[in-house]
Amino acid sequence: MLRKENPQFAEIAQKQRIKGILTSPPYVGLINYHEQHAYAYDLFDFKRLDELEIGPLFRGRGREARESYVHGVAEVFKNCKRFLADDYDVFVVANDKFNMYPTIAEIAGMHIVNQHKRPVLNRTEKNRETAYPETIFHLKEVQKKLEPSN
Repeated sequence: MLRKENPQFAEIAQKQRIKGILTSPPYVGLINYHEQHAYAYDLFDFKRLDELEIGPLFRGRGREARESYVHGVAEVFKNCKRFLADDYDVFVVANDKFNMYPTIAEIAGMHIVNQHKRPVLNRTEKNRETAYPETIFHLKEVQKKLEPSN
């Protein structure tokens, strides 16, 4: 599609790689993101695909919902790696109360090189009267070990 719309830009996008990503994925079973942004679906006449959302509120926070979340986020990161430079940096802001990000990183072929914990004291969503912790994970590519040559 990009090649058809803008061949020059498509060529640049094909050759250049992204150095890093800063993201805050959905938190498992916490917010109904589709409903929170319903105005955009109405405004642009987009079809809602709530069932494809990663970590939706309607699936809850049980074991099955957490496993689905882990694999969903890991697949997104694996897909992103196709566009990343060799020595990329990925920063993920997450409320990881279920300790899922070590597994997500492993499945995605990444490792956590650092974690910064911070309290979230003020939020705009309803029913957010108490503080909770967030972690900023710094992820990098798992380095392949070189086999000794004989």
